[in-house]
Amino acid sequence: MPSLSERPDDIVPMARHFLLEFNRKFGKSFTGIAPDAEAALLAYRWKGNVRELKNIMERAVLIGSGTELALRDLGLEGAGPGDRGKPEPGDPMLPAIPPEGIDLASVQETLERRYFEEALDRSGGNESRAAKLLNINHHTFRYRRRKLGL
Repeated sequence: MPSLSERPDDIVPMARHFLLEFNRKFGKSFTGIAPDAEAALLAYRWKGNVRELKNIMERAVLIGSGTELALRDLGLEGAGPGDRGKPEPGDPMLPAIPPEGIDLASVQETLERRYFEEALDRSGGNESRAAKLLNINHHTFRYRRRKLGL
């Protein structure tokens, strides 16, 4: 099957489908997706294909407010037609590598720890719901939680 980037006509209808699905799941009432957000969805380079779109929509519904999902809810602000989702230099979501380099393992662990803590906080400590927020199964969640010492 071709990648989602090669099927742009499918992106917005699928995003709307996921919006309705997550509205029901999380008790939200979004009526649609803002035009600039739809444009960003179309411009984004979908490396993770449908699963990535689903994850982005789930996150957007969880953090979004108002009646329409906004571009800021999607977290794709840098995904304009000219850059196809490539991060801007100095983007706080993806800081540049300093001249002395980084300890990638430490960065990954810090990021993972932060997301695990937030998922546990949002789920009230319920591991199954926290695992769903991170789109991993419960057993993987428990294993990685122990490994992180949480």
